[in-house]
Amino acid sequence: MGDYGNRRKESDPCQVNISPMIDMVFILLIFFVVTAVFVEDFGFEADTPDSTPPIVVVDTPVLGLHLDSSSRIFFEGNQISFDSVQAKVAQNRVADSDTAVIVHAQALTNAGFLVEVLDQVRLGGVEVVSLALDAD
Repeated sequence: MGDYGNRRKESDPCQVNISPMIDMVFILLIFFVVTAVFVEDFGFEADTPDSTPPIVVVDTPVLGLHLDSSSRIFFEGNQISFDSVQAKVAQNRVADSDTAVIVHAQALTNAGFLVEVLDQVRLGGVEVVSLALDAD
């Protein structure tokens, strides 16, 4: 029989050609790079305040109104009616025009009632009205 040229001699070492495998890896790499979606988050930077609020010293006199969960209003420790809020605030404002008011409301106070009281304080002529919510 003739030697067809395809037979190796037993002494030749076996070799694996890795060139096609390297070509395949590069093709897959190019495929993934081209088809990959690079997501860029669009947004804006916000300046957030520090966790501790600044301490503000107020030189103006401060009036305190207290609202409880039963929609009762207390002014200087005395219970007053809703209709007298504007008059009491205006009366104290006449004594000192820079008067500020802090409305202390309990957590279960009716929100609509609270807004109405704040409106009455504003109608009394006070420009600076603060709200403080009590947890109890």
